[in-house]
Amino acid sequence: MTRVIIVINDPVGHDYSSFLRESLRFLHDRKALGANCEIHILRSIESSDQLNSILTELYKLLRAESNSLGYDYRLEFDIIFNVNYSEKNSSGINWLVYSHGEKHIIPASLVSEAEFKHPLALSIAIHERKEIGNEGKGYSHAYFNTCAVGGTFDHIHDGHKILLSMSMFLSKSKLIIGITGTELLKNKRYSEVLKSYQDREKDTLEFVGKINSRAVVVDTYEINDVCGPTGYIKEIDALVVSAESVRGGHFINDERKKKHFPPLDIVCIKVIGEGDSNENNNWAGKLSSTDIRRIEYEKRFGKKYIA
Repeated sequence: MTRVIIVINDPVGHDYSSFLRESLRFLHDRKALGANCEIHILRSIESSDQLNSILTELYKLLRAESNSLGYDYRLEFDIIFNVNYSEKNSSGINWLVYSHGEKHIIPASLVSEAEFKHPLALSIAIHERKEIGNEGKGYSHAYFNTCAVGGTFDHIHDGHKILLSMSMFLSKSKLIIGITGTELLKNKRYSEVLKSYQDREKDTLEFVGKINSRAVVVDTYEINDVCGPTGYIKEIDALVVSAESVRGGHFINDERKKKHFPPLDIVCIKVIGEGDSNENNNWAGKLSSTDIRRIEYEKRFGKKYIA
């Protein structure tokens, strides 16, 4: 498989919109975009607010531009951050794209492993901006000893990746991932194309492996009730949720209180969506595994789904 990497240095204090759009067009014109494209951030991300703002902005931009070029959800983007490149094995790179102005700071481990024939430093202006993600306090890197996150994780998409990235960022020693069991999903829409538990677990761990730069222990559990592992594992410090799942987090804390477990810090991430996506409009425009399953259903069966 062709491995494509786009490198950016500091999206906290600089606007890479034009550079990323031009990079995708450059790769598209050379038929280099296949199933996956990695975006590597060189500057260390210091707070959860910074990371949340950066990931939301970049995933939205990348998805919108790739859609305009004719790609759909099958082109996956992985945003990689807080990596020690002196220790990272970056083998098998076919295309490496970076800004000409940042050529001097590209890690040697990336350049030496790249298997391209021509320099790919694009001369696209990158402008400074007011640093994003500094509006609130946020949490520092590896703030909690053990974090938990849960979900269906069916047809892993950009929203899942933000959720998992935030969870990994905040975990110092262990990350507990709850994955919804098959029994709870039998009434899901388009269940005919729902991935098996084993495939969903595999896909989740594959992505988490890409962003686990500190050898955090990752444990997966099958969720067969509302609380999942947060309902019976006492030694959890925080639960990472999307905005629409905050109420579930509060319910879990109520259940933990009944068992005399310490309450969890509820860390809420932004929901990706077009325009104003919020509770009052049922999170209109947000990314959804249901939408992907609908497309897969209609492709496989050649007809619209009838509830």
